[in-house]
Amino acid sequence: ERGVWRPGDSIYLSFILEDKLGKLPVNYPVIFELYNPKGQLVRKQSNTKPLNGFYTFKTATENTAPTGGWQAKFKAGGATFSKSLKIETVTPNRIKINFDLGGKKYLGNGRVSAATLSAKWLFGTPAQNLKAKVDINLSKGETSFPNFKDYSFDNPIVQFDTQLKTVFEGTLNESGVATVNTNLNDNMAAPGILRANITTKVFEPGGNFSIDNFSIPYHVYDNYFGIKSPQGDKMTGMLVTGKDHQVDIVNVNRDGVLLNSNKTVTVALYKVQWRWWWEQNNQENYANFTQNEYNKLIKVDQVEMVRGKANWNLRLDEPEWGRYLIVVGNAYGGGHYAAREVYIDWPGWAQREQGSNPTEAAMLSFTANKAKYNVGDEVTLTIPSPENGRALISIENGSRVVKTFWTDTKKGQTQFSFKAEKTMTPNVFANVTLLQPHSQTVNDMPIRMYGAIPLSIENPETILKPQIAIAKELRPETESSLTVSEASGKVMTYTVAIVDEGLLDLTRFKAPDPHASFYAREGLGVKTWDLFDQVLGAWGGNLERILSIGGDGAINKNINPAKANRFKPVVKFMGPFQLGKGEKKTHNFKLPQYIGSVKVMVVAGNDGAYGQAEKAVEVKKPIMLLASVPRVIGPGETFTLPVNVFATNNNIKNVSVSLQTSNLKINVTNKQTLTFAKAGDQLTYFNVTAPNNTGIAKIKIIAQSGSERTITDVELDIRNPNPIVTNVISAVIQPNQSWSADYAAIGTAGTNSGSLEVSSIPPINLEKRISYLIQYPHGCVEQTTSGIFPQLYLDRLSALNEQKKAQIERNVKAGINKLKGFQTTDGGLAYWPGNPTADEWGTNYAGHFLIEAQESGYALPVGLFDGLIRYLKNKANNWTPNANNFYGGDLSQAYRLYVLALAKKPEMAAMNRLRAFEYLTDAAKWRLAAAYQLAGQTGAANSLTKGLATQVEAYQQLGGTYGSDLRDQAMIMETLTLMGQKNRAMQLLNKVAAKLGEDQWYSTQ
Repeated sequence: ERGVWRPGDSIYLSFILEDKLGKLPVNYPVIFELYNPKGQLVRKQSNTKPLNGFYTFKTATENTAPTGGWQAKFKAGGATFSKSLKIETVTPNRIKINFDLGGKKYLGNGRVSAATLSAKWLFGTPAQNLKAKVDINLSKGETSFPNFKDYSFDNPIVQFDTQLKTVFEGTLNESGVATVNTNLNDNMAAPGILRANITTKVFEPGGNFSIDNFSIPYHVYDNYFGIKSPQGDKMTGMLVTGKDHQVDIVNVNRDGVLLNSNKTVTVALYKVQWRWWWEQNNQENYANFTQNEYNKLIKVDQVEMVRGKANWNLRLDEPEWGRYLIVVGNAYGGGHYAAREVYIDWPGWAQREQGSNPTEAAMLSFTANKAKYNVGDEVTLTIPSPENGRALISIENGSRVVKTFWTDTKKGQTQFSFKAEKTMTPNVFANVTLLQPHSQTVNDMPIRMYGAIPLSIENPETILKPQIAIAKELRPETESSLTVSEASGKVMTYTVAIVDEGLLDLTRFKAPDPHASFYAREGLGVKTWDLFDQVLGAWGGNLERILSIGGDGAINKNINPAKANRFKPVVKFMGPFQLGKGEKKTHNFKLPQYIGSVKVMVVAGNDGAYGQAEKAVEVKKPIMLLASVPRVIGPGETFTLPVNVFATNNNIKNVSVSLQTSNLKINVTNKQTLTFAKAGDQLTYFNVTAPNNTGIAKIKIIAQSGSERTITDVELDIRNPNPIVTNVISAVIQPNQSWSADYAAIGTAGTNSGSLEVSSIPPINLEKRISYLIQYPHGCVEQTTSGIFPQLYLDRLSALNEQKKAQIERNVKAGINKLKGFQTTDGGLAYWPGNPTADEWGTNYAGHFLIEAQESGYALPVGLFDGLIRYLKNKANNWTPNANNFYGGDLSQAYRLYVLALAKKPEMAAMNRLRAFEYLTDAAKWRLAAAYQLAGQTGAANSLTKGLATQVEAYQQLGGTYGSDLRDQAMIMETLTLMGQKNRAMQLLNKVAAKLGEDQWYSTQ
């Protein structure tokens, strides 16, 4: 329904399934899947109730969804169809921008090229006296002219870097119009025609801007040279030595018309170094072109050009061969140069090529009498042919053979005609196989020749013309209606979308055209084999080599936290509906609080016929408001709120504007009065201060004149940019003693809280540590896991009320979903979301948490657990110590094996190999012992830890485990607990708890 969505927006997708052969049951299921930019499945829906092949899917992304290119996939049986979706943090345009070039097809140096920039508010009022800026971004384009398709016009020797120029920065006049000079007049060298991307911004009085982008060719030169080399070998394009080759040269103006003048041009021939197979891009190869021992100037000729045309003779004799570059330009320098590459080799090589590639000789070239046919027209094929042969004419499309005919051939050429039928739309291929008698010796052509040509066939019956009847002007928050009909009263199924034009203009979105998709040119889908190559004494090429003819016009290879919602998209989607013969249908709707312009789009289809219609409608009231509010503010900050008031009728004179707020303080006054002499717009300001707390503030602006009244509501985030601060007071109370302390609250009101912790072991500052982890602003895999891992066990450490339990459950579920976003294609978890490679320790740590969470009854997202185990097993079985993982590598491998054992999928062989590693560190031994214990191998666990110290040396460097001595002590304590050695574990517990009680920073693990 549009070209771009914000994170959190609803998305309305329609899928039309055409069943040409009528073989599908009525409620045929279609499955929809939504993938984020990392290729992860986010949503899945099934629809088993289509209306005449129209399936609609309504979905939405999260407010926190990553931006970028998302993918929608639709699965019908074994076929998958996909569409890209753009999710970006855009703001809808509120101004309609029109950049009028006066019908010019291109821009260029040295010509008067004034363009008219006009802007109006979406509801129709001119955007008077607003600031505007126009930038032109020049980039490399491709130079081609329709009448000279076989000519090369570009000069790959010239390197062109993208350039950005500002051509207008000023103010629009009273009518919202300005004149822009698009002539850049730079003496820059360019390979040929450039592409000018024009970006226009028009700024509202409050500072917001609306934006428009489009691109158009840009000419640096007045005229261009073009080079056409001889065709050469059919398969390779190669020219042969020892023969004259005519090279054609033309000189055309910017419109691609030959110059009616005579001049002298220079033709230079260079020998070029061999291009290796990996250098795919022609443009880049010549970027560093210099004449040296590799690129040698062979010769320079002066050629006279008459009326824009000339030719030049190219001849090389043996032993010369290789790649050459022909460069053409003005004899007196300056202006455009063209270059073309040719490959020249000895004749023997060409014959060898043909011997291994007999396809060429078996090619048959034939023609049709027209390029395009309507259903019912006669199609005539003219086939060059020998006498007494037979031709098989097979009419084929993207999926099947539509019709076949046999005909006898006449000497010279054979004409064959057939009627274009409905089943042949949008295009078919005429595939002709020509056979001659086996024993003939009159010609030396192969026994079988073949060829195929595409034929475009249109059927006017496949076009529907939906019509939309709607008022010229709509009012927001009022019941409105629209009526849909078909121009000729045909039956049709359709959907209706009503979308804010400010959203559509961001991508210049037009109503989707199903006819263009269903009747896009198809590639040939039929493969043909025969046995003629095996016939003794006869030969013919290998068929597969040349009959992969393209087409594919519509390429389809298969035949969250509380946040202020500032930009509520204006989108209404209805349908699908069925319209009977000669019927009209009326639909009622109500637009929200909005002023601007909406586009009503209808997409229709019925039994292979399709159509679409669109209509723009202004949404306005006699009085309108536009407020420019900051995205966020901090506690205690003051800001000025500009309000733009529009009066669209001349009879509106006095307008009172009042401001109401929730969670904000209005300074000076909350009411202003504006006087209008005539229809127009005026700006008024309010001064507002945020309170000293955080949350969501609400703003309501009311404008009233007599009985006319309009309201705008806006939400705003008040957020504190500072980090969380925690104060801790601790004490030890002896038996029968009491304790008291004076305490002053810290921080901003509304954000602060206190807690009391009582424990028989040294206090571990549970509240501070947990609060810190939950609040931790950075979201790497380690910190995300640390924030939620302890929450699995909080109910075992202290009594929790129902509210706290519900909050923990929400936190853990959100954390699990967030971890899914870290998963990479190999199943591991990256350190940061979006990183392409998995982090080994991060994957172990998060994997440990996920398995414990699953044990505690939490469901994991589809594919997360299986991918994780696949990654861990792969890494565990392929691990060997080396220079890169020497520090911490054995601990990482031991932890990996522990996680697999915890998941009840122990890798015993990998465990035994690690146990035999002679440099195994104590930390790794303790962790490996835990893996053996979980795998039921108590003896192995005991022998590994026999006589091992529980004291850990302080880390000198972090290695790859982001660790600390305190973290390792906690891991040893976990192993001792698993092995049932509670007394030794208790001694460690007191040490670890005491350290947690200190006011120190620690690794989040």
